[in-house]
Amino acid sequence: FGLSGPPYADCLPTARVVVQHFGEDRVMWGSDAPGAVLHGNDYGAALDIVRRHLDLNRDQRDGVLRRTAERLFFRS
Repeated sequence: FGLSGPPYADCLPTARVVVQHFGEDRVMWGSDAPGAVLHGNDYGAALDIVRRHLDLNRDQRDGVLRRTAERLFFRS
């Protein structure tokens, strides 16, 4: 995650640029589990980067948090 700790505000500029340039259907959120809960990191706060802080609309959030992974891992 970021160097600043939760809520990882230092990650926001990079995350915004990635979603803007690649689109929500080519970006997938993921944690660095088990690092997500080690060394003072917070899994929920990392997820909130996408859920609350990126200013994405509902469809964009769904792409980043669900659709891309479904298509990549569960394509029939």
